[in-house]
Amino acid sequence: MKIFKFLDEFKKSNHFVNEAKQSKYIMINSNIPEKQQDSQPVTDEQQFLLRSIESYPTIYTFYNNLALTISNGESVTLLNGQSMTQQQLYLKAIDCDPTNYISYNNLAKSLRRKESITLLNGQSMTQQQLYMKAIDCDPTNYISYYYLALLLKNGESITLNNGQSMTKHQLFLKAIECDPTNASSFYSLACNLTKGESITLNNGQSMTQQQLFLKAIECDPRHSNAFVELGYILHTCVPKGESITLNNGHSMTLQQIYLKAIECDPTNHVAYYNLSFTLPPRSSKSIKLYNGKSKTSFRLLLKVLDLNPNYSDAYIHVANGLDRDEFIYLKNGTPIDAFSLYKKAIMCDPSNYFAYVNLANKMENKESITLQTNGTLATYTKKDLYIKAIQIDPNRYYAYFNIAYNMKSKETITLNNGAIMTKQQLLLEANRLDNTNKFIYKYIGLTLKSNKQTITLSNGEQLSKKQLLEKARNKKNK
Repeated sequence: MKIFKFLDEFKKSNHFVNEAKQSKYIMINSNIPEKQQDSQPVTDEQQFLLRSIESYPTIYTFYNNLALTISNGESVTLLNGQSMTQQQLYLKAIDCDPTNYISYNNLAKSLRRKESITLLNGQSMTQQQLYMKAIDCDPTNYISYYYLALLLKNGESITLNNGQSMTKHQLFLKAIECDPTNASSFYSLACNLTKGESITLNNGQSMTQQQLFLKAIECDPRHSNAFVELGYILHTCVPKGESITLNNGHSMTLQQIYLKAIECDPTNHVAYYNLSFTLPPRSSKSIKLYNGKSKTSFRLLLKVLDLNPNYSDAYIHVANGLDRDEFIYLKNGTPIDAFSLYKKAIMCDPSNYFAYVNLANKMENKESITLQTNGTLATYTKKDLYIKAIQIDPNRYYAYFNIAYNMKSKETITLNNGAIMTKQQLLLEANRLDNTNKFIYKYIGLTLKSNKQTITLSNGEQLSKKQLLEKARNKKNK
């Protein structure tokens, strides 16, 4: 979700171009060779910049702005016949003015993490070093602090060229101090806080994660991802049915928040995905989107797959809505059933616990299925799938319970870590992980032969078969 567009910020240097157009001291050569015009189609902006570079080859801003008109990996031919890539244009801009932070920022953004590049003066610099150099040139530019923070992990710190050590959070805070109107700094800082955590800004104001997302929306009322994250907070931390009030005083329900996120960015697949869970599954109940179209929960999930065909969780929930022999048509016209949807979910994310569990739930005991994960094929039985799920996440009860449910009383099973477990041991482990599930108490009780026989649970509680069955009934009544 962390996709941010700072092109406008990086184009701040455009005002130099506009000044050059209007300045009486700059005479632009308008003679572009006819051959050049025919061989390389250019925009009006590029034509102006190419002429500017020909007339004034030492002004950095022309190289900088020309670089912004092409993509990384593309090249452009100057009027003198020299071909230059985007990175080479940034390098030339730095060479023309080694004190301007914009060129360092732009060059850093064109690099991959841990990649380095050699400046025209022979100095080799990494992405981090370029951002730090930009800070040296202008310690008040928020962009360098912001992107430097994105390169760090939580808890990690970096020492700036002035000797100051800063953590990821401190870099975001500095970015906010430099520009308290930039939504992305508040948003990213909020994403790096844990539930219930608060942080004090450099101006002394204390803010929670929720308040930071609200501030991001205040700075940019069309920040789709901020609405999505705010919706998640409302869904998980606020009593069901309640609303949340934006900084402008407007109150919004959970559905309204996700609808707003979609209105701000109709391609935000996470917004559609989260909105689908505000409607009953497998129901005809629908919700009207900003464009007037109504969609059910199932149709919202299909929209997610249209927008992101690699979104593993969406395949799972679409499959959950189908019967064994039922199928649907994807956007490309391909018919696909529940089994194929689960297989697709696993192919997209081989570590998706629920893809294995739900696929196993759909299978008969003697069935097997061939899956492709990480380029290799493997055949799994129903039990194999549950075992794989336990290997992925041994701290969820579902797979332990479901595999035990499908075992005979004296049967044992070997997990992928080599542990051999009986049906009873699997149920006890499931109970340890979730002691609120009534079915687990029931099936533990059924492993005991007589009503008086007892068993000790993981919490030390000793219960007889009769007590376990009563506990299951009492939980059901509650």
